Amino acid sequence: MKWSVISDFTMKLNKNLIIPFLALTSVASAQVYSYGLNSSSNGWVDDSGYGDTSNPNYIAGKYSSTEYRNYFNFDFSGVIGSITDATITIDTPSGSFNSVDSNEVFALSLVDTTIDFDAPSISSLDFFNDLGDGSFIGSTIMSNSTGGSISIQLSQAFIDRANQNGFVTIGGANISIGSDPGTGTDSEYMFGSSGLTSNPVTLNITVDPDGDAVPEPSSALFLSFASISLIIRRKR
Repeated sequence: MKWSVISDFTMKLNKNLIIPFLALTSVASAQVYSYGLNSSSNGWVDDSGYGDTSNPNYIAGKYSSTEYRNYFNFDFSGVIGSITDATITIDTPSGSFNSVDSNEVFALSLVDTTIDFDAPSISSLDFFNDLGDGSFIGSTIMSNSTGGSISIQLSQAFIDRANQNGFVTIGGANISIGSDPGTGTDSEYMFGSSGLTSNPVTLNITVDPDGDAVPEPSSALFLSFASISLIIRRKR
């Protein structure tokens, strides 16, 4: 009789234990996809607030006595799901870097100023300021040896903005501009000969199509063990 009772209890317990293990096998890791998104527009604005929208050159830094900052505009309205990772890749043509210093710092920021990029030109000092003074989202060090292209990992602040599924403008600036003690008007710039090819700026994004966080396998396993313990305690 004792064996019969124990066997009976074990069979009942095993039936209950099937549930958490089935739950474990049903928890799958998130299936994400990645692709490159070309900029819808890019260019420069000088320190007077002027920019020629028909010129895709995206110089950043000081040329003679004028400072230039660049912008890259992206359209996220077609993205399905939530962006989880983003890296911007920018072409750096040969000879596009010039400075009396061996290195310069190129920094990216979020832009809040609204601009009509379909207009023939830009006239906004606020926009110029925003290209270098917005919320910081990434940076890199550039030099004469920088060639081909650069890639900059973008911060969570950018990802949060991009997930609003609209247009997002990124501003770029040379934040290490100095001055030649002799003249005070030296040139320190990067991307000087850029914009010679179509869509030279690409955003590489990773997207979770569900937009929901999926428990890691270890977390799912922990939940299953917790369920088992709860069932055993209830049986006792």
